[in-house]
Amino acid sequence: MARSEKRRRRPSWVYGGTVITMLIAGLILGTSAVNYGGGRHATDLHTLIHNEERSALETKQSNEALRKEINELINQRTNFAQKNQVPGLDPLLPVSGPGLVISMSDSSNVPVGEDVDLNDYVVHQQDIEGAMNALWVGGAEAMSVQGHRVVSTSQIRCVGNVIYVDGDVYSPPYVIKAIGDPVALRKAVDEDATMEVFRQYVKAKQLGLSVTTDLNLKLPGSAKPLINTDMKADNQ
Repeated sequence: MARSEKRRRRPSWVYGGTVITMLIAGLILGTSAVNYGGGRHATDLHTLIHNEERSALETKQSNEALRKEINELINQRTNFAQKNQVPGLDPLLPVSGPGLVISMSDSSNVPVGEDVDLNDYVVHQQDIEGAMNALWVGGAEAMSVQGHRVVSTSQIRCVGNVIYVDGDVYSPPYVIKAIGDPVALRKAVDEDATMEVFRQYVKAKQLGLSVTTDLNLKLPGSAKPLINTDMKADNQ
């Protein structure tokens, strides 16, 4: 059996951070373009200085407009979450409610032999991502991995038999908690192709998998910002 390589993209509406991230990318690229100085054609020093000053001013004005738009989007998101009492939309706030808990662990029955592929007996990053994607598809309102609240900037990497969640190292079992309609979440997990492949490995290689309903899940607020807002204004 080969692990499925197909991945479902997390719905963009879940986080609402994609637009903000694209704006920041434009901000960074715009600044980099000025620093690089490509496309110069003038050769005399006076003209070069004038062109650089004009380009720097245009970039500064563009950056200020982007920062303003970013702040407006963040404020809109926060105000909507607070007004409608849906902290799941604001990952900086704790949230509680019914949901699903998925626990995945390596096999405790690994045979010895040169022809044994140890990769078949451990949980991989794609397995964790598959579970997370299935939960998002099922309508998860908020999620945590190993107790870390998942936001649009969260990074989950598998290195050997451990995973890194936003830089912190964890060993199995890997626990994913999602708040939402437990019935819809479980249905999405049951129907997900990646999770079906993992269940085959659970049966054949004795990997660990449990999916349980919890009517009173509590997820912490994220200590990680939705975006990197530590940006300083351009020097005058």
